[in-house]
Amino acid sequence: METIFKNTNKEYHSGEGVSKSDLDLLHICPAKYRYRKDNPDEHETPALLFGSMVHKLILEFDEFEKEFAVAPEGDKRTKAGKQAFDDFMATVGDRKVVSLADYEEGCRIRDAVMTNPKAKQLLTGGDTETSYYWNDERTGVKCKCRPDKVNMGYIIDLKTTNDASREGFARSLFNYRYHVQAAWYLKGYEAATGIKPAGFIFVAVEKEAPYATAIYIVNDVTVDIGMSEAATDLDTYVACSESGNWYGYGGENNEAMTIDLPAWVIKRKENE
Repeated sequence: METIFKNTNKEYHSGEGVSKSDLDLLHICPAKYRYRKDNPDEHETPALLFGSMVHKLILEFDEFEKEFAVAPEGDKRTKAGKQAFDDFMATVGDRKVVSLADYEEGCRIRDAVMTNPKAKQLLTGGDTETSYYWNDERTGVKCKCRPDKVNMGYIIDLKTTNDASREGFARSLFNYRYHVQAAWYLKGYEAATGIKPAGFIFVAVEKEAPYATAIYIVNDVTVDIGMSEAATDLDTYVACSESGNWYGYGGENNEAMTIDLPAWVIKRKENE
């Protein structure tokens, strides 16, 4: 079975295999995973579109116009403005449409990242946007990952964020389960290629001026925690696939649950 593909992002997301994004949905509740799979075209938010645009500008600038189209400025409430926009849309095809303001912001972010010598070195050259597939050795499930970049022996991921400071990005690491991503990609790349990566690096850049950039190497303890969480999520996938029960928040039997105020509220009330 071929394990490495230079397919498109759309082909990757619509194709077979459990991804890190799938694990995230299973972690919330299996019902969300099942809905996303049954309704694949309903989930792209403005934030996701902006992030995808920035990735393309930084990682594959020469390919930008193949995937994105920048909408012209103009007042669509006027006849001339509406006609100009309609003429533009007739040329778009299946490309994603972004505003001129977002495009210009994305270019400023790109410029800021590329003025960081280490970030530029990590994000230039190497292998970009390649899909890797493998069968999990424990469950037999077909899995997949698509690193932004493999370069200098490392798997590298570019993240736009509100706070690229060490403390701020650590919160994002937990909130968005980036530690699971690091573990999943390290495991998948090695399983598909037979090559053990030197490690996993995040290049984090803020979305507001001055677009501060930071580079973080994920430590082994964090990867181990991510690997454990990924295994638990994959077990959930296997159990739901076998039972056909893609349950919500109440567990397999949709049990009623008790609920409490957040711990910090209770502690504050006790102190009062």
